Order: sequence, then C-alpha cells, then structure tokens
Amino acid sequence: MDWMARHGMLRARPHELLPGTLRVISVRMNYLPAKAAFAKTLNNPELGYVSRYALGRDYHKVFAPTPEETGRKNPRLLHGTC
Repeated sequence: MDWMARHGMLRARPHELLPGTLRVISVRMNYLPAKAAFAKTLNNPELGYVSRYALGRDYHKVFAPTPEETGRKNPRLLHGTC
C-alpha cells in the first residue's frame, strides 16, 4: 500500500508510468473457496485465521504467465473488440 500512497494517481494516468500506454486491462478472480467456513474460524478465539488469498493455488500461477500468452489465449483483447 505504500506504493499506492506514493504513486496512486498513476492508476488514472498509466501513460506517465509507461509512455505510449493507451489502456490498462484489469483482471480479477474470486479466490474464496466455495466451502470456506471462515465465519466459524473468526468467531473462535482458539483458532488461527489464514487470509483467503493465501489458501489454494497462487493466483499468479492461475493466470497466464506472461501478457503475451494472455493475448494468445484471448485474441479479442489484442484487437480492441472487448
């Protein structure tokens, strides 16, 4: 979050971060396991709580490893049609 405090406006002006940038593609995924029983864990002081993003497969590995591969798997992204 320190980066955001120092450079937060770059989200609105990405061309200042990388000259020539026209748009930014943002991707999200739901990483909350369907059977997550976090409410029971949070309400029990005897149990530890592990952040949801730390459970399961690393989301960096779920997405394509490179922007180029993401483009090959989703060619519409490269042609401005979405």
